[in-house]
Amino acid sequence: MEQTVKMNHLLVLSEQLYKRISESENKTPYAFNLLDLAGVNEPFTSLILALIFKYAPEQRNPLCTSFIRRFLQPCGFDMNWVKAPVVTTEKEHIDVCIHEPGKYAIVIENKLKGAVFQRNQLARYIATLRKNNRFRDNQIFIVILPKYHDNKFLQHLPMSVFRLPEDWNSNNQDRACKTNDACSCLCDCGQSCPQCTTCEKDLMQKFSSRTTVVDKELLEWLKQDCLSLIPKKELPLKSAIMQFYDFLNGIFNNRFNQKLAMEIVDFLRDKLLKNEQDIEIQNKGEQWKTVLAKINELDELKSGMRELQKQLSFELMQDWRHRILQYADLHKSYNIEVSNIGFRLFIQGAELGCWYDIHDDSEIEPYWGCSAKTEEQREVVAKILDKAGVPHADIIEWTTGHTLHGDERFLSFIQAAQDLKLLEK
Repeated sequence: MEQTVKMNHLLVLSEQLYKRISESENKTPYAFNLLDLAGVNEPFTSLILALIFKYAPEQRNPLCTSFIRRFLQPCGFDMNWVKAPVVTTEKEHIDVCIHEPGKYAIVIENKLKGAVFQRNQLARYIATLRKNNRFRDNQIFIVILPKYHDNKFLQHLPMSVFRLPEDWNSNNQDRACKTNDACSCLCDCGQSCPQCTTCEKDLMQKFSSRTTVVDKELLEWLKQDCLSLIPKKELPLKSAIMQFYDFLNGIFNNRFNQKLAMEIVDFLRDKLLKNEQDIEIQNKGEQWKTVLAKINELDELKSGMRELQKQLSFELMQDWRHRILQYADLHKSYNIEVSNIGFRLFIQGAELGCWYDIHDDSEIEPYWGCSAKTEEQREVVAKILDKAGVPHADIIEWTTGHTLHGDERFLSFIQAAQDLKLLEK
């Protein structure tokens, strides 16, 4: 009985808080981000950065110069070198490079989407820029843009990232010091090979003073520096930078309204930290224990909600199952496979269907999926999804998406396959 009263109190509190937020003048405005919707990849974000750097009214480069001054001048970069910077993307495998021949080269390594470092990656870039005496070591600077903050980011890099084997210019999987994965060298695993004796191992020491890691400071530069340097008439550029700024806030989990957060804290303090006489509890230790007790109750409520959601997902799947069974009886030649947890159909070797995974607590919502192991099967899946009007990125071996209309989605796959003459009626 006591537990039920606690749960009811939490539900009432939740409704009151939702009402307070919905009526607040500080509530988050209606917003969407074009880059989120487009599902942009790292090369695309590199292109955005390059276009920002290339802004050059009257042969000046205010944004590029601002970036260099803020992040590389502290690393010993001489601002007098900057006259007419050239900005390239994805050239010689370098994400973004700012350079002027014979004067300086700035390598910007983009890991904003969380890609891992490849074996010898930064060392190979250094070697590329050294070739034919294009740049001396003291002219090469490195900027790393990670997805997360780490005060010891460079120390936590795999050893091989800054190590240059003799065969550095060979294919990734042809290097003598490779391991079984695509990213590591033997030195990352505490091992070695005969070629290790000729490997240039001290690049980290040589370049650490000219290497900087820029994480959330990139946001400050975009909003504070860039926007202040751009005239009002350059509205498309300002808009693009604001979209990019918001997109990065999402990557860094930083999309949070501080004024609304304080309003929520005040609301909870008013509702939770008062005694029966509606007077605030003065003892800070008692306040702390009260909040902890509510957090524990919320965990129990959340656990119960997840169990209820799992049950509803299973019941939803059973409703779909009845409809699909009826359809399968009418179209036996399609060989539709139906079970308690889903249904599927093979079309020219590609598997399409809907499922509910009863063994995976993280997979509460039913999902549709397509399995395509060959290039031909991936083409079949892409055609079916396009015909069915299902948005998708590049088709990979296992492509999925959540759905609350699994029967309709599955039947739309079949209808699309029929329209494309991939299924015989």
